[in-house]
Amino acid sequence: VVNKSVQIQANDGATVTSDGVKVGDSDRDGSVVVTADDVVIDGIELDGENSDTNGGVIVEGATNLTINSSDIHDYRTGITFGSEGTTDSEITIEQNTISNNTAGIGSTDGVQGLEIDGNNFNENEEGIGLGGGVSVESISKNDFESNDRHIKDYRSDVNETLLQNVKSGN
Repeated sequence: VVNKSVQIQANDGATVTSDGVKVGDSDRDGSVVVTADDVVIDGIELDGENSDTNGGVIVEGATNLTINSSDIHDYRTGITFGSEGTTDSEITIEQNTISNNTAGIGSTDGVQGLEIDGNNFNENEEGIGLGGGVSVESISKNDFESNDRHIKDYRSDVNETLLQNVKSGN
């Protein structure tokens, strides 16, 4: 368990499976569970192995998290946020391939300062789900292909603009 700021960076070919790594204190079921602030996850393959594992990355109460250049696939939710009583903020998800999940990014309720830029979403049931209370900084330059739903917005009061996303293969 790592409960301090950390950068997790993989060498070529490194894969984390559904057995997982925990960064901080949590009892949630995920491959990487982050509860600490100032964490970078860079260049890792997260393979859910088509298991019933909740998430590739589960974020609980973290601030200043960056997930980039990673391949996240075959989970119920590729990247999921929060549990009751936690707030996640300053979250950057960029340059990842997120595929073959029920939801690529989900459970974003209450996330503050969410940036989702330059990712590839492929063959998910839902690419991105925006939950109630989420504050979006940007969702731009993402490619969506062969998802059942590319972006689903569950909020009732939407003020953000979704910029320059490419959708194909509905």
